[in-house]
Amino acid sequence: MKSDLPTERVLSSALLKVLKEARGPLTVAEIEERLRLLIGISANEGTSSAESKTRSDLSYRLAWCRTRLRKNGEIVKVGHGVWSLSPITIEENLKS
Repeated sequence: MKSDLPTERVLSSALLKVLKEARGPLTVAEIEERLRLLIGISANEGTSSAESKTRSDLSYRLAWCRTRLRKNGEIVKVGHGVWSLSPITIEENLKS
């Protein structure tokens, strides 16, 4: 079954935009809520998951996006389930 969710690239870009607009750390739940509003995903979309029985497809895919963005140095984990833009990403955003 094909997911109707946006691609990983779109989700990653939206996640960065959400964190940039927040101007500070956000919890995973806050990120997901704001991202849903930003890209127009209803609360019912992406709710079932073949990969994980404990979370939605969107939550599962966003977790992988956060992992890849963290490994690329674009975001940092600042607490349990709390994320922020990395200092390097903040500096780059100030230049643009």
